[in-house]
Amino acid sequence: MSKWIHPVASFFAAVAGAGLALSGIVQVALFFGLRRHPNDLMTALLYGMTIAQVAAIVLARPLTEEFKSRDFWKAALRGCPPWMKYALYGFMGYGISSFFALTAYADPEQRAGPTGRIDGAYSLLVCGYAIAFAMLYSARNAAFRDTQRSCVNGHPVGALAQFCEQCGEPAVVQVSDRRK
Repeated sequence: MSKWIHPVASFFAAVAGAGLALSGIVQVALFFGLRRHPNDLMTALLYGMTIAQVAAIVLARPLTEEFKSRDFWKAALRGCPPWMKYALYGFMGYGISSFFALTAYADPEQRAGPTGRIDGAYSLLVCGYAIAFAMLYSARNAAFRDTQRSCVNGHPVGALAQFCEQCGEPAVVQVSDRRK
């Protein structure tokens, strides 16, 4: 992978992380009824998510182009630690279920107003920012992690391989060379 990916992915991951935090704070405030949101905030968060998602898609392409489409998420998130993958799946579940719950079960007068569908849109923003953050974090770290994979006998193995293609031994990450 190119050397420019690391700083670009770091910058956009910071943008996605800030958007995730801000949209999460707004979602919690709306849940407790602490604040009604202005349309300008929604517009700014939507533009920020669009920028972060475009960057994530562009930077995920080199991570996933050698893999089958069924392995897209494995390939795209291979630079993430396991806890981040589980957190991403939680954010995705929350965003989708919250969106449908708020739009389906909100009072019809509220659905048309600022607390129904728009509140559900904030939950989708949380989901979108979480996806962008995880993919950008992975793009930032995948190149380093891919070069550190080998089997117990020292043969290099592929990014998603569980076992060595040459000798059949389990694949491991070299502990002494891990980034601290």
